[in-house]
Amino acid sequence: MNRNFTSILALILVGLAFGFLTGCGSSSSSTPPPPPPPTLAITATSGSGQKANVGDAFANMLVATVTSNGTAASGVTVTFTPVPGPAGQSCTPSATTATTASDGTASIT
Repeated sequence: MNRNFTSILALILVGLAFGFLTGCGSSSSSTPPPPPPPTLAITATSGSGQKANVGDAFANMLVATVTSNGTAASGVTVTFTPVPGPAGQSCTPSATTATTASDGTASIT
């Protein structure tokens, strides 16, 4: 190969490498990325698995606990959905939604 061609090719490769390396760097004046969304967890705290005769109330309230990143989440709306039994039986809860209290619990009867 021609010596001039080899020198020019080497300069182009060095320039490209430098451009890629500086283009990938970060600037201290850029804004930080937004924080990740909170991790919400909903747990059936008590009342699941209860049985009652038709027309009778459950013995215990149905309670769900909501946490956000491991801390009780207040003011969150929880929807309770009755699941029909194997023979099609169901229940009519006192409400289908409840809002969590300061301890992260929401309950219905």
